[in-house]
Amino acid sequence: MSNHLIVFSPHHDDAYWQAGGVSLYLKAAGWKVTFITVIGDHYQWGGGTERYREKAEEAARRFGVDHVLCDFKSMEVQGPDRRMAEQFTELIRDLKPTLAITEYPEAVHPDHQGTAINSLRALTKDWYGVPRELPAEVWCYQGYKRYDNPDFSVDVSPWREEIREALWYFDEFGEGEANGLWQNRLGCGMTERFFVAKGNSEKFTRAPELFPGKVFFTETRFTGDIIF
Repeated sequence: MSNHLIVFSPHHDDAYWQAGGVSLYLKAAGWKVTFITVIGDHYQWGGGTERYREKAEEAARRFGVDHVLCDFKSMEVQGPDRRMAEQFTELIRDLKPTLAITEYPEAVHPDHQGTAINSLRALTKDWYGVPRELPAEVWCYQGYKRYDNPDFSVDVSPWREEIREALWYFDEFGEGEANGLWQNRLGCGMTERFFVAKGNSEKFTRAPELFPGKVFFTETRFTGDIIF
């Protein structure tokens, strides 16, 4: 079976700044990479829904990854949702990932939280709580709310310019560094390090193998329960 990374991206830009570096790293190593954009109807985004969807497709083409665009509306799902979990389950069955990366379930934004909870459920158990037997290792990426205490990080600095270029592509209004959100994303360290909390610890084994010399484990690792 060939190696396949899938990344669940709540919005069209999240996979790039959260997991863009490791995606390019594995792509260069011969992996297939697929980004799954969960929110397909983002009425809150300033460019409008159609422009949002165009950006999502074009960004994936430029980045050289496969792309799946779902049809969920922004703020539609804020917790466990059977329709989202089952759609994710079908995607997982079709894509057959070796490694899956998704949002951390303590995310604050409802779109991010819904993506995290339902993707983790789809990856690890069915709707009724029965554990799944899947080959995929599961990692949760950590944004700037928790990145000071990850389980491990990966040095992705060789790909910083590619990540920055992808982020600038989503800057629809040319605000750039005048926009506080963009300052956070470019300055929070995500273009230098990929920060991870474990998603399924029993399969949490491949990072040193996949990124030799690039993995940094923290002494105090996150030990709380991941609830989903």
